[in-house]
Amino acid sequence: MIDKHKDLHLNSAFPSRLLLCVDSGNNCVGNDLRRFSNSKRTIPYDIMETSPYAAAAHIPLIKSPSLRVPPPVDLPPDIHPLPESVTPYFVYPFTLEQHILTVESARRSTLASHASRREAYLRSREDEKERRKRDALRRIAPGFEPHGNLLIPTKNSSLTHQTTPSSSTSPNPTTNPNGQTHHRTRSVMDDLVDQLAAMESRDSSSK
Repeated sequence: MIDKHKDLHLNSAFPSRLLLCVDSGNNCVGNDLRRFSNSKRTIPYDIMETSPYAAAAHIPLIKSPSLRVPPPVDLPPDIHPLPESVTPYFVYPFTLEQHILTVESARRSTLASHASRREAYLRSREDEKERRKRDALRRIAPGFEPHGNLLIPTKNSSLTHQTTPSSSTSPNPTTNPNGQTHHRTRSVMDDLVDQLAAMESRDSSSK
């Protein structure tokens, strides 16, 4: 057995992960005092005395108990090995592309129709807003156009025809200081006065 001084010398010379086995009875000396069943080596004292690191070639490392080496896989005897070239296995009929192109063309046509309907709806809504605004302005100013020219007043022919006979039959023309003659237009009261005067004249003549 190793004495106490040599045991301390070995424990200080090697890291804690190294395991020192001194006999075949699986009694190991180290910092963690773990058992290692597969190791049956004996460290010579002359090597440890000359160089403390020379014994590392004969000392195995401690493997963590949580690690497990998987067993080798046994392949079945009838497994099909991979060929040298996989090009003969690529048999593709190129029929999926045509299906994808057909679906894509149908999708694009549907999107185009939806976009045209959306644009038409937005355009009709803007036109409706403009029409309502134009109608509201025309109620205030008839004939108003937001993007049109200036309004020019025109003479109404019906008013001209109504004023012409009355002006021609006015009995009392007047002359202003500038020498221009103005005909006095007859009103409803003038016609009523004339009718009353005619009735009085008929009554006086009958008496």
